[in-house]
Amino acid sequence: MRRIKNAVGVARAVLQYSTHSFLVGESATKFGLEMGFKEEDLHSNGSIASWNNWKKGNCQPNHRRNVEPDPTTSCGPYTPKPQLGNIYFYTYIILYFVVS
Repeated sequence: MRRIKNAVGVARAVLQYSTHSFLVGESATKFGLEMGFKEEDLHSNGSIASWNNWKKGNCQPNHRRNVEPDPTTSCGPYTPKPQLGNIYFYTYIILYFVVS
């Protein structure tokens, strides 16, 4: 749902004033507006700054950790860092060589 800040209120209204369990996307926005919820800009200064940095650097922001190369300085592609006893890492390596 876009342009409506009170998503919980809209969800409650869906249950109370419709036969649906949930609505998503533009249908949810339209329903919220029909129920009297206020349409507003949801961008913050922080989100605008993040978007501008992404646009300048041409690198998707991410929240990866324990990967190589360093996600704070690289755009990837990423692979798990080797860790002793990490079954997921070893499974990844095995699957990589089997598929390749």
